[in-house]
Amino acid sequence: MKLIKLILVSSLTVALLYLFNRVMVVNNNALPPLGKILDPVNGFWANAEKDIPRLKKAIRSDKLKGEVTVKYDERWVPHIFTTDTRDAYFVQGYVTAAHRLWQMEFQTHAASGRLSEILYHSLGDKVLKNDRFMRRNGLLRSAQATVEAFESDPEANMIVTAYTEGVNAYIESLSYKDYPVEYKLLDYKPEKWSKLKCALLLKYMAHMLTGESEDVALSNQVNRFGMDFVNLFYPDFPSDLSDPIIPAGTVYEKDPGIAAKTDTLSTDTSMQVSASMSPFEKLPEGLGSNNWAVAGSKTATGAPILCNDPHLQLNFPSIWFEMQITTPDYNVYGVTLPGAPAVIIGFNDYISWGVTNGTREVKDWYKVQFNDTRTEYLVDGVWEKAIIQKDTFYLRGEKEPFIDEIIHTRFGTVVFDQGMKDDNSSDNLVCRWIAEEVSNEMFTFVKLNRARNYEDYANALKHFNCPAQNFVFASKTGDIAIWQQGGLYPFEKGQGRFVQDGSLSQNLWTEKINPDYTPHIKNPERGFVSSANQHPTDAAYPYYYNGRFEYFRNRRINAELTRLSNISIKDMMTLQNDNYNLIAAEALPVILPYLNEKAKKSEYTALLNTWNFFNDAGQEAPSVFQAWWDQVMEMMFEELKESEKEYIIPQQYNVIRAMKTHPDHVIYDDVRTPKKENLSDMINLAFVNATAELDSVKAVKGNLQWANYKETSVQHLLFTLKPFSRFNIPIGGGKSIVNACADRWGPSWRMVVSLEKETKAYGVYPGGQSGNPGSRFYDNMINTWAAGEYYELWVMKSENDEKGKVLFSQMFFN
Repeated sequence: MKLIKLILVSSLTVALLYLFNRVMVVNNNALPPLGKILDPVNGFWANAEKDIPRLKKAIRSDKLKGEVTVKYDERWVPHIFTTDTRDAYFVQGYVTAAHRLWQMEFQTHAASGRLSEILYHSLGDKVLKNDRFMRRNGLLRSAQATVEAFESDPEANMIVTAYTEGVNAYIESLSYKDYPVEYKLLDYKPEKWSKLKCALLLKYMAHMLTGESEDVALSNQVNRFGMDFVNLFYPDFPSDLSDPIIPAGTVYEKDPGIAAKTDTLSTDTSMQVSASMSPFEKLPEGLGSNNWAVAGSKTATGAPILCNDPHLQLNFPSIWFEMQITTPDYNVYGVTLPGAPAVIIGFNDYISWGVTNGTREVKDWYKVQFNDTRTEYLVDGVWEKAIIQKDTFYLRGEKEPFIDEIIHTRFGTVVFDQGMKDDNSSDNLVCRWIAEEVSNEMFTFVKLNRARNYEDYANALKHFNCPAQNFVFASKTGDIAIWQQGGLYPFEKGQGRFVQDGSLSQNLWTEKINPDYTPHIKNPERGFVSSANQHPTDAAYPYYYNGRFEYFRNRRINAELTRLSNISIKDMMTLQNDNYNLIAAEALPVILPYLNEKAKKSEYTALLNTWNFFNDAGQEAPSVFQAWWDQVMEMMFEELKESEKEYIIPQQYNVIRAMKTHPDHVIYDDVRTPKKENLSDMINLAFVNATAELDSVKAVKGNLQWANYKETSVQHLLFTLKPFSRFNIPIGGGKSIVNACADRWGPSWRMVVSLEKETKAYGVYPGGQSGNPGSRFYDNMINTWAAGEYYELWVMKSENDEKGKVLFSQMFFN
């Protein structure tokens, strides 16, 4: 009997050990191996930090030439001091990985279409479909081409190799106990880092900024509603366009290296296309970035001031990692992109720079005709052979991988076809993306880190290809400038606005615009330069472009910069946190007069009538306006959503303009009812619906304060990890407001730099330096960020300049 009990107990123990050390799937949710995760020595308890992150004080590597010192300050910003530039990149890689390894690797898996290897057992075909789109959209191919560009240049190859070696030196030092908690929860281990992963990080950022494209949606809508509808609600250049990046009225020269076009391009807007909904998240309107530089003639100190606040998705771990790097050649401070070398936004001893998204369309779509076997496609009446690639996707929890057939043409890669859509269309839609071209954007930032003047800045930008970005600049010599740079092509009018005919080679892009002829300006008479994702130029620019541009933040910023004089650092901080709602200021005078008498007596209307148009966190009127305006937009364009085909909602600027110029347009009619509704009917019904929503919100939350209504959150990259996220952050702002803080998007890094004799710089971002949820440096800056406050950016003059602010020191040596 004892023997039987012993056998049973032993069997049960073995079974429990087996179960608790493997992933179990319950109700389509993957549970981590409980035995490993609950291990009090090596499990998630090991990730808790009582005070400062646990780092080694001394690191030896035969990859280093000399000694490198790293000092961590009170916010856990590393200050790297080295006598060798190569060593600087090695240590940057090591230090970044020590704080952000899981984030780096997870994002490269997303970029390369490999998330199914981690998450398929939990998310199934949803994650596989996303992976397939990422591969077909060319991020992996583009990154592979970038690695070739790295390796063809000795300096670029040195930089990315050293950075990669630093990351791998950290990975090789890890045991399971040291793994970031996400690896333990998902039960996998880090891979070896590579130059390809560095390139993938840069391409992933390009995808975040250019992943959305309007060609397919606009083609669908012109076919459904006609060209007059599209020109009214989706104009390339609104007739009342104001405040482009380069001041209106500027005279432009044509690039003399571009030959005059002799062919008439096929921009057939009647081309029928069929594409079901894209799996990519549509970027919310009104979110982008702001940057500007003010000349010394307008500042209190006589020195230029540069400001930048890129608006991105608010995530944990934070998008940026703050750092100072000092070598014998340069001393640079700013934020880095975890997984890629160099400082991306920042300043050195001579200059400062910042970036905003150009928001130009950098993807073109073509409808291609294949033969029955899909091995050839028609171009200029001749059948050309397609390149067919078998792509393998490994699926976690499945024995067999998924094999996708990817077809390449001279126009690009087939993204949408019958195998990738939810309908039965036989259309083959090919995408050509500028980011797939061989380029080396990393070099732009490497050279900006070392730049000393305007000429260095201009030369650095020539390496930047995709996405088109607005690089703002200021120097201690007094120069200010802004330059939109990217691989820009001399398109003919209308080219790329709609899906193009893939059977005509004349629709292909050819020569690029020389960077000297892309939009830029230096030291303008008005005393400032700025961008907020608006049109780079007025319609006088000689080359056609299109995109989804901003119309509100740019005008508010320029109005304030024009008004202000004797400008201080505090003034610039105030402007970055400005909550003035220009949409409401322009929309309410249009829609309020349409309200019926009952609605005009509403308590909500009373709030709107006394509102100063500032979306401050504690105000209730912003919630009332947003609820009403959302209903107006929803009802006005409900018909667009009834089709299963790709659609895009018009921008609010064009909607307000159409209400004023076309008050009798058919779009206000609800086609689902027998009555023919007009603009007044729609606005009043929208107000009734908004009133019901606001009553419900007030009943649940007790008030309609804007911060409570908007519910800004910073969430973990794995959205299911709610305990690792922050919700209901008390902050104002909103879409198309200078402080463009919405529910999930907002200012990811605020920076103000005064280029005085001794630089004064301030910054903050919504998160913390550590990627470890168990660290006090994981989210320690969020409250400061939400309050509109800043930290002084402490630039150490030497490794011994500690001033009582250093919490920890590391030494790297050979």
